[in-house]
Amino acid sequence: MNTQGLTVGNTTLPIKRDVHASEELERSRLLAQDRGQPILVAEAPSGYGKTVLAQSWIRRAPAECRTAWVSLNNEARDPVVFLERLSAALEGVKRRPRPHEWKVIAQGECAERFAEISERLANATQAVWMVFDDAHCLSGSPSRDYLRRLLFGAGPNLRIFLTLQPLELDVGLGELSARGKICWFDTATLALTYAEIEQLALLHGKRCAAQQLEWLARATRGWPVLVQLALTTTADEDRLPSTTVALASVGPVREYIHERYLARLAPAERELLWIFACIGSAPLALLEALAPGSNPDAILPRLLAQGIVQQEASEDGVSFRLHPVVRETAARLLASRSDTARSALLLAAARWYWQSNRKTAAIQSLLEAGSEYAEKALEWILELAYSLNFQYGRHQTLMDLAERWEDVAKRHDPRLDQEIVWALIFLRRFGEAHERLERLIPTAKDADPANAAFLQKAVSFALRDEYEQAGTLAHAWLKYHGADTSFTAGAGWVVHAFRLKCIGDIAGAHRALTQATSIFDKLHTTYGTAWVHVVRALTMIKAGDYRDALAEVKQGLALCTTSSDLGGHKAMLGGIEAFLHYERNELSAVRSALDEALPLLLDQGIVDAMVLGFAAAARLHVAQGELGAALDTLSDAEQCGIRRGFPRLTLTLVAERALVLVHAGATQQARQVAEAAGLVPPAEPRNGLHWDRASRLHARIALANNDSSRALELLAPLVAHARAAQQKFKLCELLILSALAEDQCKREATAFKLLEEALALAAAEHYVRVFLDEGAELHRLLHRWLESAPTARHNRIEMAWAKHLASAIADLQDPEPRAVTLAEPLTQRERQILSLLAQGLSNAEIAARCFVAESTVKWNLHNVYGKLGVKSRTAALRVAREHGILKL
Repeated sequence: MNTQGLTVGNTTLPIKRDVHASEELERSRLLAQDRGQPILVAEAPSGYGKTVLAQSWIRRAPAECRTAWVSLNNEARDPVVFLERLSAALEGVKRRPRPHEWKVIAQGECAERFAEISERLANATQAVWMVFDDAHCLSGSPSRDYLRRLLFGAGPNLRIFLTLQPLELDVGLGELSARGKICWFDTATLALTYAEIEQLALLHGKRCAAQQLEWLARATRGWPVLVQLALTTTADEDRLPSTTVALASVGPVREYIHERYLARLAPAERELLWIFACIGSAPLALLEALAPGSNPDAILPRLLAQGIVQQEASEDGVSFRLHPVVRETAARLLASRSDTARSALLLAAARWYWQSNRKTAAIQSLLEAGSEYAEKALEWILELAYSLNFQYGRHQTLMDLAERWEDVAKRHDPRLDQEIVWALIFLRRFGEAHERLERLIPTAKDADPANAAFLQKAVSFALRDEYEQAGTLAHAWLKYHGADTSFTAGAGWVVHAFRLKCIGDIAGAHRALTQATSIFDKLHTTYGTAWVHVVRALTMIKAGDYRDALAEVKQGLALCTTSSDLGGHKAMLGGIEAFLHYERNELSAVRSALDEALPLLLDQGIVDAMVLGFAAAARLHVAQGELGAALDTLSDAEQCGIRRGFPRLTLTLVAERALVLVHAGATQQARQVAEAAGLVPPAEPRNGLHWDRASRLHARIALANNDSSRALELLAPLVAHARAAQQKFKLCELLILSALAEDQCKREATAFKLLEEALALAAAEHYVRVFLDEGAELHRLLHRWLESAPTARHNRIEMAWAKHLASAIADLQDPEPRAVTLAEPLTQRERQILSLLAQGLSNAEIAARCFVAESTVKWNLHNVYGKLGVKSRTAALRVAREHGILKL
C-alpha cells in the first residue's frame, strides 16, 4: 500500500483524510475567500476538513513557488524536533547526525538553527507556501515561539496556512488578524452547506431526497466527518432516515454509525479498530505485531478511503491513527473487553516500541497502561534522560514525559527531579528549576555539597549571570569532585573560573580553566573546549591582555568551524573579537565580526560577551559619525537585559550610553541617564561594578565641566584598585583621564608622567581607540608631549607608540573624501533589507520579515548607509537606484 503521501510540486502531502473519500469534494467557496493574505487559519474541532482544505490550497500554489508541509504532533513540542521537521520540509534534509559526546543543546543552539532556516527563507528567490498541520499541538511549548516568529515574518514571499483546533496557542494570531493579515476559516465557515452535502452524496453514488438531506444537515450541523461517515457506511440496501425532526446532538448519528457500520465489521476489522482505540497512533509494523492474524495491510486502504483512519508523518516514518471522532465512539461502543485487556495491549505496544528503539513512544504507551506500570516507566525515563538532555538536546520531550509520569504516579522522585532540573536549566526556566532544587536541597543544614544538585544550582546561577552564587556553589562541589574527569567536573571548573574572573582573581581563573581544558581534551568534546575559549578570552580582557585575548578568540573561532552545533559560542567569540578589533582601530574587521555575531548575540548566556559585542557596535557607529544609531543599539541591548533579568548587562550598557553622550558634549543628558539608572558614585570608595562604572562616568562628566578636582577625587581610588588588580587596559584608561585632569590643573609635568605610563601599557597591548576616542584635549596633550620629549626618548616604546597614535589622529581629523564607488559590495542581507525599505516597511516590519531583531536591522541599515555614503533612507534608496542595486 502507498504510505508515502501525495506529491505536489516539491512537497509530499500526508494522506490524512479528514473529510472526503477517494473522490474529493471541491469546496471552492472556501478557497475563494483567499484574497492573498499572508496567513490562512482553519480553526475547528477534528473532522471539519481542515487538512484537506490546506491540501487543496497548497495544490493551487503557482508553479514557480516552493511548497512545504510540516505535520505537527506532540513530538514537535520539542524545538529540536520542530526545527528538524521544518528544515526537512523546506529542503528535504534528514536530521543531522550527532557526535556521541557530552554536550548541551540549549536555547542558543536552537536559535542558531532557526536563524539558518529563517535566513534561507528570507533570501529565497522563490515565494514559499507552507502548511503547519495541527498547530495546536505546540500550545504551551517552546516550539510555539518559533512558529510565532514565522507568522510575523509572513508576507508576499512567505504564505502560511495553519490548521488547528480551538485551543489557546498564543502565537499572535489576534494581533496579526487586527492588521488584516489573516484569512480565517472557523467552524461555521467549514461546516458543509446543504448544497455541499448534496454534492458529497452524489460523489458517493447516492441520490437523497430533500428530507434526507435536511436530516443530515440538521443532525450533523454540517460537521463534515459525520456527514462523510453517514454516507460511506450506508449500504445499498439501507436508507438514510427521512425524518425532518431536528436532533439536539450528534449522539444519534454516532449510534447510527455504530449500528450500520461498526457493528457490521468483520472480526479482523474490529480487532484493528480496538487496537487503534487503545493505543492511538501506530506504524504498520506495530499493528502487525499486535494483531498478527488480522492482516492490517489489507484492511487499512479501505479505512483510509472512508476517512475512518488517517495517515500522519512521524519521526521514524509513517503512522496511522483512528479519526479522533471515530476513536471516541469506537472506544465507547467497541469496549467489550476489560481494562486489563487494554492495559495488556498498551504494555505490548510499549515493549515493541522500546525494542524498536522508539523509546519516547514506549514510555508514553506504558504510562497510558496505568499507574501499576509507573515504576517501569520511571526506570525507562531515567535510562533515556541522559540522551535527551545531553546528546539530543530534547529538553521539552523529557519535561513532557516527566510531568506525565508525575501525573500518573501522583508523586515526585528525586532521581527524576535531578534530570528535570537539567532540562529546565537549558530551557531557561530557572524558577521551576530552583523549585525542584529546593526539594533536592531542602535546607542549608541538610545540604551536602557533594550532591550533584549543588552543581546544577551553580550552572543555573551562572546562566542567570549570578556569578558570585554560581562560583561559590561550584567551588563547594569541586572540593568533593575536583579529581573527577567527567564532563560535569569540567563544567564545574569553567563556572568556578568565570566567578574568579569576575572578582578579579585572574591567576585563579587561569588555573581553573587549565583543569577544565585537561578534562575536555581527554573527553574530546569541542562543546566543552569552546566554553573554555570564551571564558579564557574574557579573563584575558579583564587583565588587559588584549593581544593574547585576540589569539584565544581566533583559536576558538577556528574550533567553531569544526562543528555545526557551536553557533552560540561563535556569536559570543565574534562579539569579543569585534571589541578587540575596535580597540586596535581595525574598523572593517569590527563590522565583519558583528555581521555574523549580532543576530545571535541577544540569545546567549554570557553577559560579558554581550556587553563587548554591543559596545563595539555602538562605538563603531560613533566612529562613523552615527550618534543616533549608537544610542539605538545600546537602548535595544539594555531592554534585552531587562527582559532576560541581566542587571549587569543593563547597568553596563547604560553607562556606555552615558559615555557616548559625554563624548558628544551632552554632559547634562549623560548625567540624567546615569542618575536615572542609579549610577551615582558612593560616598566612600568600594569595589564592585556599580562603584567602578559610576565613578569612571562621573569623572568624565567632571572633566567635561572643567571640575578637575572632583575628577581626580573620583579617579584616585580607581587607579589604585586597577594597579593592585593588574588590570592593564583599565589602568591605561584611568591614567589618561588622570593626565587630562592634571593638565586642567596646569600640572603639565604630572600629566606627562601619567600619559607616558599609559603609552607604555598601550604599546605592549596595541591599545589605540582609548586614545582616539577621548577627543581633542587628549590629542593636544599627546602632541605637546611629543614636542617636549627629549631626544634620548626617541627610541623608546612610548615614543614610537605616541607617533603611531599621532598618525591615527591625523587620519581621524582629515579623512579622505569617500566617493560612492561601491568598492565594498552590499551583502545579501543588506540588499534584502534595502529592497524591503523600498516597499515602505518600518524597521520592525523589516525585522519580522527577515526573522531578526530590530537592532540587527538597524545595524545592517547603517552599514548600507556607510557603503552608499548617505545618511538617510531616502538618500540610500536614491543612490541604490542610481547604481542599479534597486530597479527603478
